[in-house]
Amino acid sequence: MKNKNNSRKDGSEDWQRVTATLPPMDTPCWLWDGKKIWIGGRGMVDSEYWLWGNAYSSIWHTGVNWDADNETDDDYQPTHWMSLPNPPTADLCDQAHGDAGKPENL
Repeated sequence: MKNKNNSRKDGSEDWQRVTATLPPMDTPCWLWDGKKIWIGGRGMVDSEYWLWGNAYSSIWHTGVNWDADNETDDDYQPTHWMSLPNPPTADLCDQAHGDAGKPENL
């Protein structure tokens, strides 16, 4: 669902052209090259330059932001990027599972 500021309900932005804006460094995001979509991001190769990358393993949320193991390579040439959504909140997880997973009263 979008609001009037062209962002999703969770506050993250829709697809952005990489020629107009770039995602934060070392932050996983959705990437699109016109043919495929993947989760990756930008990663520093050394202090002089960065490359696009592909999240090749687990992706996790630290409680503050997303993180992933990222493989950088100059073969990745996305044209657009989009922030990952916020993870479900604890209350949404509780609603989804109901009382399952709660210890029974003894």
